[in-house]
Amino acid sequence: MMIKILSGEQAISFFAQHGNATPIKFLNCNRAAVPPQLFRPYDLTVAFDEKELRDEYFTISAQGVVHICPEKTVPGKKVSKFDNVPTEFFSLSDWMQQSTMFNVLTSMKYFKHYLIGKVFGLWKGNVRFKMYNRTRQNLANSLIYARPAF
Repeated sequence: MMIKILSGEQAISFFAQHGNATPIKFLNCNRAAVPPQLFRPYDLTVAFDEKELRDEYFTISAQGVVHICPEKTVPGKKVSKFDNVPTEFFSLSDWMQQSTMFNVLTSMKYFKHYLIGKVFGLWKGNVRFKMYNRTRQNLANSLIYARPAF
């Protein structure tokens, strides 16, 4: 049964269907590997062994999703199992709603191409500023009142 569950979405739907009436009480997940230009925070992959878990991981149970993020403690300090680690809890319904809303928003044209548009806008502004500076410099050099002899 656990072999069929490979993604976080499958794990959530499994616990939503079966609840606590299953021998599987929780599943650990890592963030899915995606290219760096994509931001997909709700895409998870199930880690069947604790050795596969990264520093930041998720635990999915019938009650909800717990996000464990130890790197937010002290930078450069190795976290031991006795340290308090910052966590976040989301109920299954909240997680699914946020995941669905994220997918809907990122499928819209504006948000899908937001980063490209933002970079293009910055580039366009820099080009216009350089043209303005060049025109201002040419005008200052050609004006009769700007000449030191005058």
